[in-house]
Amino acid sequence: MTQTPLKEGFIPEAGYAMPEDAYDILDLLESSLLTLAALATPYNHIDPPELILSRTATSVCLTELAQLAIRLKRQMHRYRLPLPVVH
Repeated sequence: MTQTPLKEGFIPEAGYAMPEDAYDILDLLESSLLTLAALATPYNHIDPPELILSRTATSVCLTELAQLAIRLKRQMHRYRLPLPVVH
């Protein structure tokens, strides 16, 4: 889904808002997912990985990422602006 930038001063009728510190959580979630994806990339015998995660370690990582997503979701607030009354 492509996100279009909002024009300055424009507020959509409905959407989601989150506190600024939630963006830090979102950044951490993004970088952690990218790191986990890099560690899970298949390898060949010519270039073995520098680090191999066990199933337990992978499970712990995924659980922590899920907890970050839950925390982020709890910080988000759905809003709907009332429509102006036309006379």
